[in-house]
Amino acid sequence: MSWPPLFEYTALPDRSIRLLQLLPGAPGSPLTCSLCDERLDNPNIEYKALSYCWGEEHPQSPLFIADSPGDVKGLKQLPIRPNLAAALSQLRTNILACCDPTCTCQDDSDDDATHPVEDCHFTRPANIWIDAVCINQTDLTERSHQVALMYEIYTRATTIIAWLGPADAYTLSALRMIYALARLPEACPDDQDNRDNEEKRHNIDITPARRHLGVNPAFTPFWIALGHFFADNDWWERIWIVQEIVLAKRVIMVVGPWGMTWSQLVKAQEVFHRDGIYEQLCDATLPSGEFAHMWPVIAGFLKVGWLESLRNLVSGTVTMAGETAALMTMLSWAFRYKATNSRDKVYGILGVLKGLGVTLPIEPRDDISVCEVYMHAAKLIHDQTGDLLFLEAVENNRVPEPVRRFDLPSWTPDFAAPNNLLPISWARLADEAALHRQSWNPHWSGGERDLCKFNISTRTVTVRGFRMDTIHRFNNTADGAGLSSGSAPKFEDIVSSRNVQKRIDCVVSDEGTDSKTEETWRALLGPELEEGRRWIPAKEGIAANDDRGPATRHFQTRHHGFVSFTQVEACVGDEVCWLIGLGFPCILRRQGNAWRYIGVCHSLQGLPSGLPNIQELKYLAVANPGMFTCQEFAIR
Repeated sequence: MSWPPLFEYTALPDRSIRLLQLLPGAPGSPLTCSLCDERLDNPNIEYKALSYCWGEEHPQSPLFIADSPGDVKGLKQLPIRPNLAAALSQLRTNILACCDPTCTCQDDSDDDATHPVEDCHFTRPANIWIDAVCINQTDLTERSHQVALMYEIYTRATTIIAWLGPADAYTLSALRMIYALARLPEACPDDQDNRDNEEKRHNIDITPARRHLGVNPAFTPFWIALGHFFADNDWWERIWIVQEIVLAKRVIMVVGPWGMTWSQLVKAQEVFHRDGIYEQLCDATLPSGEFAHMWPVIAGFLKVGWLESLRNLVSGTVTMAGETAALMTMLSWAFRYKATNSRDKVYGILGVLKGLGVTLPIEPRDDISVCEVYMHAAKLIHDQTGDLLFLEAVENNRVPEPVRRFDLPSWTPDFAAPNNLLPISWARLADEAALHRQSWNPHWSGGERDLCKFNISTRTVTVRGFRMDTIHRFNNTADGAGLSSGSAPKFEDIVSSRNVQKRIDCVVSDEGTDSKTEETWRALLGPELEEGRRWIPAKEGIAANDDRGPATRHFQTRHHGFVSFTQVEACVGDEVCWLIGLGFPCILRRQGNAWRYIGVCHSLQGLPSGLPNIQELKYLAVANPGMFTCQEFAIR
C-alpha cells in the first residue's frame, strides 16, 4: 500500500488560526482529522486547546488529514511525535474514567463510566487547537505571528486539555491522593457539626487528619506515587504551561484514561499547604531523610499554587501589589521551567503579562539571537522597576572567567541558566515556601533613580555608584572565622548563621481518634494496589531535597577591612562597589576601559555607620574624602 502524500499548509489569513477536528476511530486504527481556518474575531468560534509536551521526536506516527470533514478519500499525511499521537488516540475514545472512590459514578457497574464533570466529547464536531499541527512549524514568519496571538488563542478556548501522558504504575494512586486531599474538608469526622465554625473545623478536625496521613507508613506508597506524578512528568517543567493554564477558562487534566479538573488539583494543594505541617515534617527529619519522599510533592504543589495565584490575578479575583515588577516576577519563576527554544523563557510569559495588563514592546521572533532577546528583557525589567534589580538575576558562576552562554554580556541574566547556577536571591525567593527559610529583606541602596543607560548595539550598560574597596583575601570556612583587621569587628561577631527552626506540629490524639481518622482516609483513598508496598522512587533524586545554592565564600577587603560573603567566584583584586539602585553591594572586575559584572555580595560589614543607604554613602564620601569614589561604570 502506498502512503498518501505529505500535507502541505496554505497561508493563514490575518488574525486566523487553524482548528483540528478529530475523527472517531477504533483503537489502533490510523489517526484521522481535518483542518479548517477560523478568524479569532469570529464571536461564534468555539474550540478546545491542547497543552502537552512535544517529547521525543522519533519514532513519528502519521496523522492523516482529510481535505474536508466528510472526505476521507483525499487524505494527506503529517508526521507527529509519539506523545501527541498518544494524546489523540486517547481523546478520540471520548472516555475519561473516574478514579475517585467516593464518586457516585463508582456505583455504576459500567467499567467505562466517565466522571460527571468530564463527560465532554473530543471527536467531531469538536474543534481542537494543537500547536504542532495547527501552526506550520517550518514557516518562521507564521510561527512568530501565531505566538503573538497566544494570549487570544488561550483566552478564547472554552477548555484547555492538559495531557500529562500515558498512565503508569503510579498514576492511579497519585490521582486518588489528589481526590482524597481535595475532599478532606467535607469528609473530616465532625465536619458537619462545625460548618459554622471555620476555625474550629480546620484546627481540630482537618489538621490531625492531615498529620495522620503524613506520618502513617501505611499511606507512604500514595505519597511516593504523588511524588512521581509531579517529578516524572515533563509537562510540569514546560515554560508554556504557565500561560496555557493561567489564561484558561477551564482546565481538564488527563493522564492516560483518567481525567480530573484543575479545580480539584487546586483544592488538594490548598489542603496540603494549609498550615505547613508537611514542610515542617520534612524539615525536622532532614538529617535522617525519613520523609524525603514528601519533597517532590511539596515542589509540585508549590507550582500548582503559584499557577493558581496567577490565574486569580489575571481573572481579577485578587489584585497584584507592585505591578511594575510583573516582568521580574514572571522571569524569576521562568527559571523553574524548561524550554527547547531558549527565547521561549521570555516569549512564553508574554501572554500572562498581557493578561495582567502589562504590554511590552517586544515581539516573539526566532530570527533574532537569544542574546538580544535577553538583553531587551533586562532593559524592560529596568524600565518597569526603575532600579538595577535585573543585576541580581545574573546567575552565580563558579569559575573566575566564565564563558557565558549565548555570548551574553556580564550584566545580562541568563534566563535559561541551569538550576545549579540559579541566582541565590531568586533561588531563596522560590524555595522559601517549600523550605520554610527565614524571610529576608535586603537593605535597599536606592533612594533615587539609578541613571542607568543601555546601549544594546555595544552590549554595554552604564551605571553610577561608589567604589568601596578591593578584595584582599578569602576564607572559605563555614562561618568566615579569622577575617578581621584593624578596628573592623570579627566576622563571627557580625554575621550569625541562620538557624532554621525545625519542629513538628504537636497534635494531641487518642486511639479512638486515630482509628476514626484511618477509617476516613481508607474511604477516601480506596483499596491499596497490590504492588503499592514495593514502590520505591524510580527516578534518581526524586526523594532528595535539591539545594541549588552555590557554596558561600567569605572575604575581607584590603584598605578598610570590610567583611562580606558571596556565592560567585570572585578573585583577589576585584572591586567591591555599591551601585545606585542595587539592593546589595556587588563585585566588579576591571577589563580594559570597562568593567565586568561578577555578582552580588551580602552584608558588607565594618562601615562607619553600618549598612548605608545612598544618602548615607554620599555623606560618608563627603565626610571622608578619598574613602569612597563616586563614578560611572561601563559594564560589558
